[in-house]
Formats: sequence, structure tokens, C-alpha cells
Amino acid sequence: GNAFGAPTQMPWAIELWGTNRHPTQIYEILLAIIIFVIVWLIRKDDAPSGFLFLVWLAMTAAARLLLEAFRGDSVIVAGGIRETQLISLAVILLALWLMGRLERKTIPAAVR
Repeated sequence: GNAFGAPTQMPWAIELWGTNRHPTQIYEILLAIIIFVIVWLIRKDDAPSGFLFLVWLAMTAAARLLLEAFRGDSVIVAGGIRETQLISLAVILLALWLMGRLERKTIPAAVR
């Protein structure tokens, strides 16, 4: 019963507690597989230490940001925005900022 989906009339809905709901667990598995494949494909790039982790972190937070829209058990804070979406947005911004700092450290000063 944890992380159950919001009610929906989509043809792939699952019946739970007498209501058709989004299969959020399936959405999460599919997004995790996509993230894994992307990380696996870019792992060979000559990136600074920690960069691949930050890419994974940003993509995972983005997936959570998207998935929360389909959840039926999230805490809504204001105007339909969910608490977890705000946290995910903060994590995305932090990861992007840290990626930028890593990239600046690897670019020689003469090129900047």
C-alpha cells in the first residue's frame, strides 16, 4: 500500500482498493532502468571524479519530480505542488551546480 498511484482512467491502470490507479511502482522501475542505461552508456567518458554520480543524482531526482505527479499518497504543500517535488527540485539544482563546479575545475585556466 505504499507509494500508490492517484486515481486514473488510463487503460493500463491497476485496480487497488476499488479504484483504478496509476501503477507508480511500474513507472518507477521503468525510469530506473532508463537511468541505469544512460549512466552505463556514459560511464566511459573522461569525466572528473564524482561527475557520473552527480549525473545519476540529477536524473534520479528528475524522475522523482515526474513520478510524484502520479502518486496518490504524497503531501501537497501549496498549489498542487508536492513536498517531495520541492525536495527533488532542490537536489537537481544542487547536482547541476556541483557538476558546473567540477567542470570548471577540469578546464585549464587559459581556456576559460
